[in-house]
Amino acid sequence: MKIALDTNIICKACDYNWDCIGVLSRIRDDANHGILHDTGKRLSSEYRRNAGGRELFEKWYTVMGSKENGIHYIPIDLDRNYKKIYETLIGMGFTGEVDRILVALALETRNDRYIITEDSDFGKGDTEKAEQHTDVLHYLTNQLQLTVHDAKEALSIL
Repeated sequence: MKIALDTNIICKACDYNWDCIGVLSRIRDDANHGILHDTGKRLSSEYRRNAGGRELFEKWYTVMGSKENGIHYIPIDLDRNYKKIYETLIGMGFTGEVDRILVALALETRNDRYIITEDSDFGKGDTEKAEQHTDVLHYLTNQLQLTVHDAKEALSIL
């Protein structure tokens, strides 16, 4: 499975969140699982900016880079290919560029269409902000037909 993995899962794993550690371990250990990156390296830059230098991340990311099909690079042009979708998402308050890149990466996989995140902007988590973004989660899952899981949900299928 090709997975659009949000940075917050990596950061929480580095802070010893066991569900997030489990997600990274299962992605690393299953030959059929890999992570998605845009060819513009915006997502990998986000990973490095937030988790670079952290031992767990560095070791995991090194393994993913050396694993066959560990990292899949996909060209993403947000303005050209996804303009209507992003206008809809921005209208819902979904404004983060890297978040929109995760959506584009998941859409590009055609079959997997899978995002793992605990970001309240995606309507995930137990916060008031997540409750305010349930419309985003509904749009992603029902209109765009993406699967959006938090770490605990992801552990049930990885």
